[in-house]
Order: sequence, then structure tokens, then C-alpha cells
Amino acid sequence: MTVSKSFPTQDPGGQPITDTRRVLAGLIARNADGTPRPGILPPVATALVAGRASMAYDVAPFIAATARFNNGIELVANDALVQVATDPAPNANSRIDVIYVRSRFLQHADGSNLVELAVAKGLAAAIPQKPPIPAGALELGWATVPLTATTTLSNGVVITQTHPFTAAAGGTVWVRNAAEMAAWIPAAGSSAYRLDNGQTYEYRTIAVGAPSNGWYSRSPHTLRRMGNNQPVSGVMTPLIKTGRASGVTNNAGVLAYQFPEAFPGGCVAVTLQAMQTIAGNPQLLGDGSSMDANGFSTFWPALAGASVQVPYIAIGY
Repeated sequence: MTVSKSFPTQDPGGQPITDTRRVLAGLIARNADGTPRPGILPPVATALVAGRASMAYDVAPFIAATARFNNGIELVANDALVQVATDPAPNANSRIDVIYVRSRFLQHADGSNLVELAVAKGLAAAIPQKPPIPAGALELGWATVPLTATTTLSNGVVITQTHPFTAAAGGTVWVRNAAEMAAWIPAAGSSAYRLDNGQTYEYRTIAVGAPSNGWYSRSPHTLRRMGNNQPVSGVMTPLIKTGRASGVTNNAGVLAYQFPEAFPGGCVAVTLQAMQTIAGNPQLLGDGSSMDANGFSTFWPALAGASVQVPYIAIGY
């Protein structure tokens, strides 16, 4: 590798597409290994892919960062509703369609330099499998198409939105839930916003003082009054729970504890109360999914399959 030409450049020969892609990658959120994170840039329609009264799919407007190779990106804009055709329903069983967008380059033997918005059709089967999509393609969504379908609005056609989100470098990446957040391993200090609970999280590592590598909530919350669960104007009034988290740890030394009664909205923080009678030095797991409205998880080093208990104070809303 060498230093690329600048973008823009005054070199009469211009800038090679590979250099352009590498430069643009610096504008997009990245993974821990430095590779860019492809995805859709928000805001975007709630349902990017939708059915219509034909054997085709509607794809809503979007702006995407795609990655034909993982060391660079391409920016793709779709500024209007587009129809993407698929095949008639299978004669038996069901199949899976995957709707995708792909930047293409003749230098990569893609057969074209035009962006492709298309459908990969899977094989019909009693338990259909998702078909592969071309190298560099970004999956937008997928649909199960039964033999009875006459349009993509027919009963039995199930469309699932699966496109990942991305963001400008240093920005907050949207994720749908804890599973999507856990699947992204970025550099320390990166942030993610969970659409399912409205909280923002920061990725921290042991190297910067975190108990373990993972996601930690950093959302400010409008806390609510006990009893009526109504926002308190101008005052942060928390709900507080105290008790003992007790039970038997699993084979990994983790105790998953549930509050006797869940917080109405969510849990902001949990503090474990150290006592001389407690063995095992319990630690609160902080991976972003171990603390929620229903409870939290603790890690007990060297105490797998053991009966344990620890007093706690939990703050929620």
C-alpha cells in the first residue's frame, strides 16, 4: 500500500477509483479493525422494503454506504420509490427473496459501472434458505414467498427489514436491538442508538478501564414519578429498587437476576453493595444487554454453579 492521491486532485491523470473509495471510507463509521461499516444512513423510511400489488417490491428512498471491497466505500443515493421485480411464486413450498443494492465496477468484472438494485431468488423448499447475494452487495431486506402468492402483498408473504445502519465517522450508529448492537465490534468510544428502547450506548474496552469489552448505556433519561409513571417537569426523579440478587450461577459464573417487579420504562444504573460475608467479588456485567427494566446480570469469578447473593440498589424510570 502507498499514500493515495488526494481527493480532489489536480493530477491530470485523475484519481483511481480504488483511491477514491479508500478516501471516502474515512467519512464513515468503522469497525475495530479499521474497515468501514456499510449500511443505510438515517433517517430512512420505517419499512425500506415493502410489498406491492404485483410480483415486485417497493424500495423507499435511501442513502447508503456500500463496500465492494472492505477497505473502501461507495455512496449510493436512491431519491424516489423504486420497483424491483421478482419471479412468480414457486410451484410448491416457499422460497426466500433477498432484496439488495450493489455498486458495480468493470474493473472488478461486475459487467457494468451502474448501481444494481435487485432481488436474489432462493430455491423453493419446505424450509427455504436465504440465497447468497453478490460480493459487495448490501442486503436491504428479505421476503418469504409461498406458492399461493400472486403479489408481494398476498397472504403469507412476510417481508423482514434487515438492512444495517451506518453513520458518519464519529457519529451514532442506529441498531434495532441488543442483538444487532452486540454484533458490531467497533473501536472504543464508538456509540450506538437502540431503536427498541431509545437508549444510547458507548463501546468501551478493558484497555480504557471498562470491566469488560462491551456496550455501556450513556443515555440521559426523563425519569418518572412513582405511581403514575408521568414525566416530572424540570426535575429528574428516579425510581429506586433495593434488594438481594440471589440464585445459582451458570457454568460461566453468571447470575441473571430479575426484579420482583420490572421498572415501567428501563433501568439506568445498578450498584452492588459490598459485604464482608460475600465471597467471589461479584461484578455487574456491562455489555449493554445485562441491565434492563426486568433485571440485571452479575459475574462471579470462580463460582460457577454456586448459590450466591448480593445486596443491590437499582435506579430506573
